[in-house]
Amino acid sequence: MLRPILVLSMLLSFLLSARAAEPVRISSPDKSVRVAVALTPQGQPTYSVRYGATEILQASQLGLRLEGADLSRGLQLTRVEPAP
Repeated sequence: MLRPILVLSMLLSFLLSARAAEPVRISSPDKSVRVAVALTPQGQPTYSVRYGATEILQASQLGLRLEGADLSRGLQLTRVEPAP
């Protein structure tokens, strides 16, 4: 359970720190699993998942709604950096 939360946190970090028209693409070391994270024109974060040539998860909304903060819309992607 901790791993999905960590992945979601990493993806939200990308979205909260950046703004770009192109989706951010993340893949497993062997390139068999690929995740694409994008923003709609309204700033709604979405993600999709592919395994090989098969789309496992179509573009789905991504975000958190917290007391005092809505991290599900109005976001901007400004920078993406590869992990060390």
